[in-house]
Parts: sequence; C-alpha cells; structure tokens
Amino acid sequence: MSNRNFIEVVEKMLPYIPENDELKPRLQKLADKYLYMAPEIAPRIWGVTQDEMMKRFEKTSAVDLPDWALTILKIWSNKE
Repeated sequence: MSNRNFIEVVEKMLPYIPENDELKPRLQKLADKYLYMAPEIAPRIWGVTQDEMMKRFEKTSAVDLPDWALTILKIWSNKE
C-alpha cells in the first residue's frame, strides 16, 4: 500500500462515513497526524488505520455491514 497516497485514500473514504459514526473523527485525526510524521515512520499509519477500521467493525458480521462500510472497505483495499 505504500505506493498509494494515504491522505488521498482517507479523503476519498471520509464522505461515505456518517457524521455521527465514531470512525470518521478517528480517520480524520490519523490523516492530520500523518502530515506531521517523519518520512521514516509515516508508512506505519497504514497499519494504525487498518487497526482502527478493524476495531470499528469487529463486532459486525460481514453480512450486516452497512453499504457505506462496504464502500470504504473497497476504497481502502484499492478495489474501487
């Protein structure tokens, strides 16, 4: 994933996430932090973001994921 632009990926996902969902501010905060990360540690943000997304959906069956979640997961996995 390191050849993709982290900020572009997050900015593409954010509009799909409902305003009242806890994931939206978390992703925004990670994007903000990324701008100030040293280049040698910046690639770690991908793993941290993956962990946040997994934490958000860990108690939700794949069958029960809302459409917006499926969309952001496609964006995240570079399928859209």
